[in-house]
Amino acid sequence: MPSLRQPDESLKNGFLRRIVERGHWDGVAPDEWVAYEYAKVRRLCDTLGFGDRTDIEFFDGLHEINGKGSFEFLHKHLKWPKP
Repeated sequence: MPSLRQPDESLKNGFLRRIVERGHWDGVAPDEWVAYEYAKVRRLCDTLGFGDRTDIEFFDGLHEINGKGSFEFLHKHLKWPKP
């Protein structure tokens, strides 16, 4: 029977990769709140054995797409060729 320490393989395989982009000047919530909420997700993913499938990027910007960390994440996980 699957547990948090040994999840069912379908759960591991069904979890899509996730990247969070966070601009320091985004007015949605303070960086500290975003980091705190993300840490809960990351801890669960680590516990389930797929913490490498999620990441967060902080950058100096607003509520916008930065792309740098996201594209690196996509190149890594989707095996996209780098330009």
